Amino acid sequence: MSPATPPRVEARRSRLVRPLAVLAALVTLVGLAAAPSSAADGDVTVVVNSDGTATYTSHVATALTVKRSATEGGTEVDNFALAGNATVSKPLGATTKCWAAYDVSTPVDGGCVVPAMAPNATGTYYRLPDPTRFLDTRSGSGVPLGQGGTRSVQVGGVSGIPSTGVSAIVANLTATKTSTAGYMTLYPSGVSRPTASSLNFPSGWTGANLVTVPIGADGKVVVYNDTGSAHAILDVLGWYAADDTVRGAKGIGAQFQSTVSGDPERLYDSRDDEAGAYVDGDVFVWHDEWDTSADADAVEAYALNITAVGATKAGVLSAWSGETEDPPNASSVNYLPGVAAPNMTVVPSGRQSTLETGFAIANATTGTGSVHIIVDQVGYYIKSNDGGFRFRPLSTPTRILDTRTGKGLSGQFGPASARTLNATSVTTPDSYYVVGNTTGVLPTLNTYLTIWSGENARPTASNLNVTPKRTRAAGTIAPLKFTEGTGVLSFAIYNNAGKMHVLFDAAGTLELVPPTLDTPPPLARTTGTQREVATTTAPGSERFDTRPVRSTSSRY
Repeated sequence: MSPATPPRVEARRSRLVRPLAVLAALVTLVGLAAAPSSAADGDVTVVVNSDGTATYTSHVATALTVKRSATEGGTEVDNFALAGNATVSKPLGATTKCWAAYDVSTPVDGGCVVPAMAPNATGTYYRLPDPTRFLDTRSGSGVPLGQGGTRSVQVGGVSGIPSTGVSAIVANLTATKTSTAGYMTLYPSGVSRPTASSLNFPSGWTGANLVTVPIGADGKVVVYNDTGSAHAILDVLGWYAADDTVRGAKGIGAQFQSTVSGDPERLYDSRDDEAGAYVDGDVFVWHDEWDTSADADAVEAYALNITAVGATKAGVLSAWSGETEDPPNASSVNYLPGVAAPNMTVVPSGRQSTLETGFAIANATTGTGSVHIIVDQVGYYIKSNDGGFRFRPLSTPTRILDTRTGKGLSGQFGPASARTLNATSVTTPDSYYVVGNTTGVLPTLNTYLTIWSGENARPTASNLNVTPKRTRAAGTIAPLKFTEGTGVLSFAIYNNAGKMHVLFDAAGTLELVPPTLDTPPPLARTTGTQREVATTTAPGSERFDTRPVRSTSSRY
């Protein structure tokens, strides 16, 4: 992408609050009736219909002429007469989305609207019913991956994942019984192994990291182990559609939607909970309440960062929908005594009542051990074709930051320092998030990294928690900031304490769909068709129970 960003992007980003806290207002205009796109004087209002037309209504007695174009103030494509106080419906497309109403030669009103989106599954996310194990080198021959060893894993056409039409998988990669410190890389088959790491580990360790990775043309991914020997486990959570061919069999998947701020938001920290740390068998339950049952139906999954801190014994945290008594046989976070253990995960949404969705996290600790749990929300996955963020894969994981070599930024992060990374090299004009992997290399102190857009104040949330002299990675959905004038898309990284080098490997982006308007329609909030608080296509989330339900005697 060239350094100069097309003017249409500047227009969109300057007028549409980023990271799209008002997305639901935009969504209302996409194929749903009742959101006018008119100037403040209201001489003409325009409503987009689900059949691909737009209805233009005059509110003045004078006959008007409506001229339409692809851009605001652009070359006229067509025109039609609009009688006083009359209504006219016309086919709507990309070249006719902007309009201007004239009283003879005097312009009286105008604007742009979003054409209705035809159903299309491209870039949407499909979760598997439960995390599904595709590889466990401890099984069968029981031979671990040796130094420089690889293992190909067939994912396309297996366990409900289509054999074609899949761009990438979302999976937990776990290393166990590691003989020395090292790393693993998960990458698509059929390409050269990239300069990227998916999971970093010390000797004698068990731990996991969430990885989004493109799949090869043959439906396979490859696991590579760099140093020593280690067993590898691959649990797949879901997959992204490469094109619309999967829609016939699978329908339209889910789209990513941001939190209210667009940046990660802290939901819970048991260190602030009077009930204290979690012991074996304790369960944390989160609730969201929505306006309607249809809104609740649309919530497919939660994108979360889950961190275990202050553990006194080894254990695991398992996140799941909470709809069954016990979690599935797959861990979300593996932790050791005194070592902070983060992991990002995509958790299926559980239906708790007609209007409620949520999720649960179970703790299993050795003996009398205990652990604190921190939960930060990155966003939701919403099942809808109306508009949102969809995944665009890169051909292979791509390193855009390595402070050791000066790629992206140069030199270690110092204490209490925030720096901005230019991510334009892997984005498009419609990118709002970069999906990838963040690695902290050999920190000098206990610390954490926070990644956010940089448009807002730094959130009280962490993406990666690390301990001294241990290199660790965490899956990341990094929200992007747009800088007008330069067109740069970037995100901010904050290190809390000590010094360390930082890496970032990008797997793809989340793109705004429908495509950008040259000038967005006005987002008035007085029409009764838009929510005051918009987080998703099912906007208006109310967190009605910020205190978790706790149990020390049973899972539920």
